[in-house]
Amino acid sequence: MSKITTFYQLAGTDSEGRTLEELWQMSDDELMHQHDVIQWIFPLDEESRFNPDAPVLSANDIKFFRKSDEMRSHLETSFHRFMKVVGVVYEDGSLRHASDVSDLTYVWLTPNHNWLRFTRIIRSLMILGQPDLARMFLRFCEETVANVPEAKESLEYWRAACSGVGA
Repeated sequence: MSKITTFYQLAGTDSEGRTLEELWQMSDDELMHQHDVIQWIFPLDEESRFNPDAPVLSANDIKFFRKSDEMRSHLETSFHRFMKVVGVVYEDGSLRHASDVSDLTYVWLTPNHNWLRFTRIIRSLMILGQPDLARMFLRFCEETVANVPEAKESLEYWRAACSGVGA
């Protein structure tokens, strides 16, 4: 088994020695500012440009995720946990902005590193067998930044991340 599949089975650690459960328990502020976490909770099949220690999914990892209800459930937990970080809650089958978000403008309405994270999240969900979550998040992103001129390029990336991946 690879390091990422062991990590997602709650039996291994990331490159810093943290378990997935420990990442879920980090504060929102820690998750927002610890830039290596995103690559572990939303792994991709390509190397990270920003973190040389980030896992890279193999074809076997992807197959394993797609066949494992447990690992897909853990991926869904990661998704819900990270949504909380960016001020989003899942309720009644849909996403909405949390009522207690302190700075919605910073996270959503101006280009920033979170927009890159959103691309990773959508692509990871698609690759690893959670296409419904990926599409729901894409729709939410589209609605949230619909009137933000600077978002045009990011919207293209988000849409591309949600298409062309067998799910």
